[in-house]
This record gives sequence, structure tokens and C-alpha cells, in this order.
Amino acid sequence: MYQAYHPKNKNFCYNPHMHIQILTIGTPRESFIQTGVAENVKRLSRFGKIRLVHLKESAGSTDVARHAERTTLILLDEKGSEFTSKGFAKYLDKKNAHGSHLTFLIGGTDGHTDAVRLLPHESLSLSRLTLPHEMALLFFTETLYRSLSITAGH
Repeated sequence: MYQAYHPKNKNFCYNPHMHIQILTIGTPRESFIQTGVAENVKRLSRFGKIRLVHLKESAGSTDVARHAERTTLILLDEKGSEFTSKGFAKYLDKKNAHGSHLTFLIGGTDGHTDAVRLLPHESLSLSRLTLPHEMALLFFTETLYRSLSITAGH
């Protein structure tokens, strides 16, 4: 677990080695989702380098592979591994301890294409339910924040 201390902010816990990228297919249209995601990404930035990239609906596996180059690609998929908040925190801490740069991919309205599924990847499930991709982005950024907060001891 990486614990950094900043004298002016007791909640500061920045890890310069943590790089997390979130790729989404399409841009959220609902304003409440845009607001929630922006707030979560702002809160996440105190833990490390966080990058949110909205790919075009027409993005294919080549685009995903280019953005995920030299990172561990993790597809958010209802068939993926499920974690509790503490379990996901341990998973992230373990990945971070190995210096992994992580790219999480949230599919578009039709999920992930077969070509994307052929890329080397891990899979993570937010729920066994099929979630609208915009809601999945909001839920995932909140889940990521919660898990990193647990890891930081908050």
C-alpha cells in the first residue's frame, strides 16, 4: 500500500507510479452522468495519474490497442471477475505494486466487439446485470474512487 503524506492536506495520497486510463466508447449524453463522472475523475486524480478517453462509436480494436499499448487492458464485462470493494482495492494495490499501468475499457451500446475480445486482456464485472454503458462509466469511476480510498486507508 502506498501512503503519501502532504502537510496541507491530510487526505492527500498521490502515487506517482499509478497510471489508470479509462476508455469508453462514445461520450455520455446525460448531464447528470457527465457531472458525476467529472467529479469522480477529479477526486481520483489525488491518487495518481488518471486519464479518461472517449473513443468514437466507430472505434475498433486497432484504436483500443493503440490506447492500451504498454498497459494491462481490463474489459468491463458482465462475464468478468467480480469483487467486493475491499477485494477490488486489493486487486488494484497488487497491480500497482507490480508497476502496472492499467487501462479499463467500457464498451459501447452493443458491448465489446469480437475483435476487441481477441486482444490480450483481463475482465472485470461491475455486476452480472447488463448496465447501460453511460451508467457503467459513472458506477465504475465511483467504484474506482472507493477502492483507491480503501487502499489509501481513508
